[in-house]
Amino acid sequence: MKVSKFSYEQYFQQYEIDAFLRDFFRDPAVLANFPAMSSGGTWSCLGVAAEVVEREEVACSLTNLLIFDKLKEIGAVRETGAIRKCFDEHTDEGVVVSDELRKVLLLESSDHYDAFSPAERSELLFRMLTHLAVGGAICQYEDDVAPYMDTLKGLYKD
Repeated sequence: MKVSKFSYEQYFQQYEIDAFLRDFFRDPAVLANFPAMSSGGTWSCLGVAAEVVEREEVACSLTNLLIFDKLKEIGAVRETGAIRKCFDEHTDEGVVVSDELRKVLLLESSDHYDAFSPAERSELLFRMLTHLAVGGAICQYEDDVAPYMDTLKGLYKD
């Protein structure tokens, strides 16, 4: 995961968000510095101006990690914080699911998938946890949930 920071020093109105995003992804400074991952898994700068920009509003109503107490309640995470293992399963996207945490996050066929409502799953904090826990092709998984929660807390506060 890479994080970039850009500044915008003009007056902004929420109703202008579509034009702002379109202009942002056509800006020469952004094109030269915005990191993008190729289908081959290598990082490079965006380089090409966007022809179409699509956006999705993400709910940000959660302000703490209490929602993730459910992971212990349903048994995906033990009281000690250890993530419960399971037999390997594969998602349609080719992600190997080898523990109950990723099972709850990714597999609708999981016994506990419904522990989190669609509204909770659409929250920024939930999406961030999914990105951290699932990672990418060379993600080094954790056996304990604490590093995910600590990183999530640090990212969200910053």
